[in-house]
Amino acid sequence: MGLSTGAVTAMLDRLEKAGYIWRVRDPADRRRVLVEASDLARERGQVIYEPFAATVGPTFARFTDSELTLLRDFLRTSNEFYAAQIERVEHLSR
Repeated sequence: MGLSTGAVTAMLDRLEKAGYIWRVRDPADRRRVLVEASDLARERGQVIYEPFAATVGPTFARFTDSELTLLRDFLRTSNEFYAAQIERVEHLSR
């Protein structure tokens, strides 16, 4: 996402204060901290994404496997194209 470690820490601090996440020490590596979603985050996520999930299945069911493969390939190619263009433009501004 292009965020600095300081920006990520600040974001996690806000999410933790709001009750959406908690930090857990990695038992295998004491230098690492794992981030886990809270029950509140799961509940809020379900309210937001459950209607989407209920709609997406029937919506995409009308496409054949071949059509979905074509769409997937088109989107991958488009993403690669735009990533290359972003890199090119960023390089020009350096």
